[in-house]
Amino acid sequence: MHSQLTDFRLMRWLTWSGPAFIVILFASLLPSHLLPPPSPATSAADITKLFIANSIAIRAACIAMMIAFCFWATFGAAVSVQIRRMESGLPVITYASIALVGVNTVILELIALTWGVAAFRSESLDPEITRTINDWVWFVFIYTTPPFAIWIILIGVAVFKDHNQPPIYPRWVGYLSVWNGLILMPSTSMIFFKTGPFAWNGIACFWLPLIVFTAWYLTMAVMTLKAIKNDEQSGALRSEPDPGIQGSGDFVSPSRRR
Repeated sequence: MHSQLTDFRLMRWLTWSGPAFIVILFASLLPSHLLPPPSPATSAADITKLFIANSIAIRAACIAMMIAFCFWATFGAAVSVQIRRMESGLPVITYASIALVGVNTVILELIALTWGVAAFRSESLDPEITRTINDWVWFVFIYTTPPFAIWIILIGVAVFKDHNQPPIYPRWVGYLSVWNGLILMPSTSMIFFKTGPFAWNGIACFWLPLIVFTAWYLTMAVMTLKAIKNDEQSGALRSEPDPGIQGSGDFVSPSRRR
């Protein structure tokens, strides 16, 4: 019983790391003047001035973001546990979720790492190099949305496939997830534009996806906390091995488990 209470407490902390990720990210970007993002059309000299003038703030922000991006992984783990509970049979969506959360965490950590390098020697770097590094970071930030979008869409698919009664997440969470993932996808069009709504600082590629994603992310945190509370009240969570795996490590087919 004590072990089960500890599991619920840990799940709750992992879920709360999701909102912490959002808070730390915005608290890092705003004081460092990296948000709102500079236009892709900004000159190399102006980008360099931005990094020199805010060098200390940017480096401090990068440290905070390195920590915050770890919370992407911990929150993703909490959601992946719920996905596993929604799946019956082979947990293919669960495995895809775990893989994508890992990939996305690496992508996010590259943001803090690269901005930190740009700020470290900002006063001595060639302005064109500084601008290219900044371009790289915004490409990593926005152009790499497909693995994030696919993860979110897979969450929606898992919600639709949920065999539990009552379901772990309401069905509308599935629709919200699929809709959110589809909205993120067009952000890759930023590669063709340096100005306008489809530039990396435009409404279509940055502001709309940012608002929609933040709303979805916080909604998932709230609904996951609610799911954990329901589990705790019903005693649904069990510290049992995956039914598809035996102690010896051999895979057990669904037909053998019948």
